[in-house]
Amino acid sequence: KLQHRQYLCDFITEFHIPLPTLCNFLRAIESDHLPANPYHNSTHAADALQTLFSLLCLGGSSYASSPLELFGILCAAVCHDMGHPGRN
Repeated sequence: KLQHRQYLCDFITEFHIPLPTLCNFLRAIESDHLPANPYHNSTHAADALQTLFSLLCLGGSSYASSPLELFGILCAAVCHDMGHPGRN
């Protein structure tokens, strides 16, 4: 568990992601969540990301075997409702 937790928090170093690039990526994701949508909005994205991160830290990281897979899972969580019109 600790090994997974360590690289859950070190993607910037692991993948050589410049901090401004990561910030711009996250801002782009946030701007594509429709603010008028009462549920599928950026707050929901942050909640989904935090919930998934907590589950991974509690042992769910066995669902991914590498830092890249874990990073992909977390990116999917924050992106999963981008542009969702909120009609269903």
